[in-house]
Amino acid sequence: MTPTANLGYQSFYQAQLTAGISAADLTIPLDVVPTPSEGFLVLESTSSTKREIIYYTSKTSVSVVCPAGGRGYDGTTAQTHLQNSAVIMAPVAAMFEAMRDLFETTPQGWTPVTQTVSSVSYSGNRSYTLTMSADVSATLSPGMRVKTTRTVTAPIQCADLESGSSQYFTKASPAGTTFTDDWSASAWVKLESYTGARNIIINRSDYSTQGFGLAIESSGRVEVGSFRIAGNNSITTSYQSIPLNKWVHVAATTDLSGASVLVYIDGVLVPSLTTVSGTITALVQYTGDLRIGALSSAASQYFDGKIAQAAVFSAVLSAATIRSYYSQGLTGTETSLVSAYSFNGVITDLNTTNANNLTAQASAVATNADSPFGQDSNGVTAGTTDYALVMKVATTTVTVQVPEGCTIPTSGGVSAIAYSTATSPFGYTLDKERWAGRYILKTSNDKTSAITIATYYNINGNNFTLPVGGGWDIRGITSGVVTHAGVTYLATTIALSTSASTLVDERLAASTHFSNASLIENNIRYSAFTGTLTVTSATPVYVLNWTNQSATTLLRTSYMDVTYIPSGI
Repeated sequence: MTPTANLGYQSFYQAQLTAGISAADLTIPLDVVPTPSEGFLVLESTSSTKREIIYYTSKTSVSVVCPAGGRGYDGTTAQTHLQNSAVIMAPVAAMFEAMRDLFETTPQGWTPVTQTVSSVSYSGNRSYTLTMSADVSATLSPGMRVKTTRTVTAPIQCADLESGSSQYFTKASPAGTTFTDDWSASAWVKLESYTGARNIIINRSDYSTQGFGLAIESSGRVEVGSFRIAGNNSITTSYQSIPLNKWVHVAATTDLSGASVLVYIDGVLVPSLTTVSGTITALVQYTGDLRIGALSSAASQYFDGKIAQAAVFSAVLSAATIRSYYSQGLTGTETSLVSAYSFNGVITDLNTTNANNLTAQASAVATNADSPFGQDSNGVTAGTTDYALVMKVATTTVTVQVPEGCTIPTSGGVSAIAYSTATSPFGYTLDKERWAGRYILKTSNDKTSAITIATYYNINGNNFTLPVGGGWDIRGITSGVVTHAGVTYLATTIALSTSASTLVDERLAASTHFSNASLIENNIRYSAFTGTLTVTSATPVYVLNWTNQSATTLLRTSYMDVTYIPSGI
């Protein structure tokens, strides 16, 4: 029986018993009920022989109720007391001990939410919807901080591979890799550099004539490869690049016979380009090793950074399935799973049926103390607690945003939730970089034909999604160019907009204009822009290009780096 954070105190409280009680009674009738719902009372404090301390945990309008063991508390003895006996609330040792213990063991600044979390769904881009057991609109509001406690402890380690040391993992003759058409792969990655031709994540191919692979190419874009025979392959590359030194979830699904390859970043489908050479409606399965962190056919193209939860599947996964695997460690029993590796201190296959256990090369280990799950303000991962910012509340539905390094489990359960109105309660991070979403274009995106004067174009469908609810502070930098056969005045704009064809907010635009005798080119060179967007639902934000001249021969965005942060941080 331990006092809780609800323990209270009321100055100058005094009352009388409205009826006599025995030493066994747990309901104590009073003419005046104390204000706190949990506390300590002293019965007959002026009598050294009848003095008794009680601990109560609930009350009615006419009594307080003690739990078992709540009578004769703190070294006193439970005994009978007559009607009209005096009752006071006085400082007692047990009260100070309870407050000391609560201060030492309970992180400060948090209040438990009495309603429980019934279910959790992940919307992508670190946005979650919590369904509560009852209405919480009188308790929670946008801008509050919350923390959730996991029922099942999340993985707390990963593999940290160093490309300069040629580290990787390998498995010869892996079981379960007989698929030739549909396949998927996913992993959590924390890339440390854009190195070489590509950073291989998971691969069983020679990247030429046989096999499959998921990688990050040299500009940070996600790359998916399927290979049949020499000159017959399918290479899909996301337009968007992933940032360095941040945990990012990448996934890809491939249906070769259906000519469909999809790329997901943090659970969101992103625009990509598929280039097919020759004919490939099916791949030829490679006979060499399955490797994590290096090319299978030759020890090269090493991954430089951290990897966790790497997996390959022999089927096309739906977007909902990919999102459901995002928030907790894989189990090894997922449908169509070939192999999965948590790298949580081990390099064994989670799928014990195939049991494609890995062998470490160049002293590669899976014991790095870092994880995409459950990080506190110091970046320490205990695997039990995740933190979030409330973005929207509607009766029993709460939309929250988590920082990098936190995910709220959508299976396995949330055992408790607490809230705070403080800016920085215990364990909560205010590091803006951990809250920042990043959208990066590191390669040129061009429109070279059918360019109409004063028309906004969303080239290659480039966009990112702002999560649900509230305001977002946006800052970015961009470069680009417009070319023309030759005019006196040439202008161009690169902008962000919630419309794919109209500029909505001029603050989110970078422009340049120039006048000369015969202009054939004008450049935007690393121009910055800032602004705020407020959205009530998950909203695509499009990259737009514009020019003031007809007969323009090229519109190009050559670079863009956008950071968006919840306005409440």
